[in-house]
This record gives sequence, structure tokens and C-alpha cells, in this order.
Amino acid sequence: MPKSWQLSYSCLQLPSGTRLVLDETTMKPGQLNDTGCKNLMAIQSLVTRQIVPFDFSFYQVDFPTDVPVIVTSQAKPLVPVDCLYRIEGLHQPVEHAELSADEEEACRLYMTAARALEVEIGDDVCNLAEQHFVQVKIPWTAAHQYLKKIHPNI
Repeated sequence: MPKSWQLSYSCLQLPSGTRLVLDETTMKPGQLNDTGCKNLMAIQSLVTRQIVPFDFSFYQVDFPTDVPVIVTSQAKPLVPVDCLYRIEGLHQPVEHAELSADEEEACRLYMTAARALEVEIGDDVCNLAEQHFVQVKIPWTAAHQYLKKIHPNI
């Protein structure tokens, strides 16, 4: 039977609710081939739209999924993220620790419980976030207006 008629398992075929951790910290500079580019686009689709595209050679089908993704990176991540946390103070690379089965289960339970929590943000925190956003945006708005004056097509 030709290979094109055989269905094979994909690494992104994950059960709903699975937490996926993408570790970009060990990536090295290089060039992506065609397959690598397609894989990166599939990961980006999973992260941004929660859709996993499947290519059946003669047509493509998008499957909805529910897989929250955590990306670890030493630089700007290759995939777009909703929330970015910068962790400073680590001067030496951290060795990946092996977790015991009990520790793994504790992590799973924690992430499941955290995802189920209802979070409410008070008005004071909302106002603080809004003020911070406005303060950060002011210099960029001025720079953008200046650029529009010197180059109207921006």
C-alpha cells in the first residue's frame, strides 16, 4: 500500500486539557527545511488559534483542540505568546531535573486546579494596569507621529 494512504500519529495529537511545554532553550541557530517550516506553522496555529492542521496530501483539515501551551525560551520565542514573563538572576544554565512520579502528579494537579480557578481583577488593579499601559504607550505614540511626518506611508 502506498505511504500516502497510511495515517500516522502526529506529535500534536494530544488529548484535550493536556498541557504542552515547548522548550526553546536548547535550540541552536540554523535553517529550517520545508518540513520544519510546516511544523513550526502547525505549532503556531496550536498556540494562537488552538487548531491543529492535518495534511492528508490531497487536502488539509483543521482540528480544534484544547491544549494550553507554556513556552520556555532564552530569547524572543519563535511562537507568539499571550503573556511573557522574564526571569532574571540565573547566570548559569539550570540542569533539567528529573521529577519523581509523585512530583509529576503534583504538578499536574496544580496546573489543573490553577486552570479551573476563577480570577477576578479588582478595579484598583485594572486602573493601575491602564495607567501603566498609557505611560508606556506615550513615547511610542510620539515616535510614530514623528515617523509619519518624515515618511507618510508608515
